[in-house]
Amino acid sequence: MSTDALQRTPMPLADYLALPEGIRAEWVDGIAIVTPTPTAPHQRISFRLANAIDEGCPGLFMVEAVGWRTSATRYRIPDIIATTEPFDGSWATTTPVIAVEILSPGTRTEDTVRKSHEYASAGVAHYWIVDRERHILTALVNSGDGWEILLELTAEQPDGSIGVGDHGTVEIRLDRLFAT
Repeated sequence: MSTDALQRTPMPLADYLALPEGIRAEWVDGIAIVTPTPTAPHQRISFRLANAIDEGCPGLFMVEAVGWRTSATRYRIPDIIATTEPFDGSWATTTPVIAVEILSPGTRTEDTVRKSHEYASAGVAHYWIVDRERHILTALVNSGDGWEILLELTAEQPDGSIGVGDHGTVEIRLDRLFAT
């Protein structure tokens, strides 16, 4: 299975769970979705944002690129998650308070359309989307009826604070987030 581009491959759950550790793949309704290895800019943004979340919400357990079972037939791998409970292994055991996706050309629709609905239905409180091409961070909060924009950082408004309930406040500066 090549990981040079987004690929969808029909696969039983048992085969998906037996994939080797180096393959980054999600499983949705019997289809393994294999995504390319994140680029260096993608990983730098993820690292910086994960550190900001960790600093602003020290009581949350923050990790990058681990799996989470959103439903009985869907296993997703957000770029960053923050949970209230620590866990060992590569799969989160509780619903994340925050899920973050950093958009790539091949995953844009998956991240902004399909995953946003799944994450809302699964009870994620905050969904943050980082658009690398447009240099925008959109922080969404789950209203129970869908997502509402909590904060959108752009060139016109490059700095902001995102309150994460009782967990803390995350300070973000786009110039730091997107620095090379």
